[in-house]
Amino acid sequence: MLDLPRAGKPPPLAQGWGAWESDFMRPVLILTRARVIAVAVVLAVVAVTLYFSQNLWQSANAIRIAPHQALYQLTLTRLHQANNIADVRGQMSYRIEDACDGWNVAQKFDLQFVYTEASAALITSDYNTYESKDGRHYQFSTRRMHDGQLTDEILGKAERRDPLGNGVIDYQKPKVAQAVLPADVLFPTQHTLALLRAAAEGKTWFHQPLFDGSDLSLATDVSAFIGHANKPYVVKIEEIVPIQKLDADDGDDSAAAETPPTIKPMTAAELNANPLIADTRAWRLRMAFYPRADAIPAEDKDKSDAAADIDPEDDPANAITPDYEMTMVLHSNGVVSSMTLDYPDFSLDARLLSIAEVARNSC
Repeated sequence: MLDLPRAGKPPPLAQGWGAWESDFMRPVLILTRARVIAVAVVLAVVAVTLYFSQNLWQSANAIRIAPHQALYQLTLTRLHQANNIADVRGQMSYRIEDACDGWNVAQKFDLQFVYTEASAALITSDYNTYESKDGRHYQFSTRRMHDGQLTDEILGKAERRDPLGNGVIDYQKPKVAQAVLPADVLFPTQHTLALLRAAAEGKTWFHQPLFDGSDLSLATDVSAFIGHANKPYVVKIEEIVPIQKLDADDGDDSAAAETPPTIKPMTAAELNANPLIADTRAWRLRMAFYPRADAIPAEDKDKSDAAADIDPEDDPANAITPDYEMTMVLHSNGVVSSMTLDYPDFSLDARLLSIAEVARNSC
């Protein structure tokens, strides 16, 4: 609280009531040049203090997670080495809801792989999670399908009694198993908020392990270089187009990906004007995701495999080669407006097609 000067203080009582009445009724010119300068300095200090206080308040409150749903178009941008992949395309949908005491997340990939020497194949991945805001509870479910046939299913939960201590991961699928969750590992929304805070504080480097339950790993080491985006989102309007079905000549049409009918693609002008994009700060990030040697549940370890017991910090391969890398524009409300995924064999561009707010639950 600022202690501002107060006006209207009466003269000492020793002067008598008459003196007070006289002074009160008769205007007196007391604004000398020195006092004008002093007042100007005080006002300037107050103005600067209020300005920076407001900016600090806005910055602190700008870092948040906005419930939203988004649709991205995925297209092949590069093949890194010789292989039989001719094309990769599809879509990714993402939805995050505020569940009062936690976050519900639903993410789905539909990827169409076209091969030079085989029929096209549709790879689908459904990923659903619940994460409590106190960092104690996390539930996860992942289902992967190949041309409509289930190939992988992971189901489980992770819990911590102490948000800063170790936790326990309980898997129900693909089989019942239990593992220790390291204390330094964050859940996905925790991880995003920590990354946003680092960006808002002006840091250019962020490193924190992550557990998301999308596979049987206990953790993934994530390293990020934080830069700045000139504008939150810029793209040519003609580049925003919905995914179309493959032609019959391109492969098996039954495996083609279609635009989900629940979300209508938007123009770039509409995206730029959307409050989820326009009313935010944004940073450009380059992220690398590294496997950890302890990222295998104890029951699934091959005791004869000495490599499984190598500390990731001592393994030069793990220290140099990430599983995959990602370049993204991340907004202060958790929205991702553009993204490039770099895998060992190919790279995908994820272009934002549509975004909309998700109504908050009444808590």
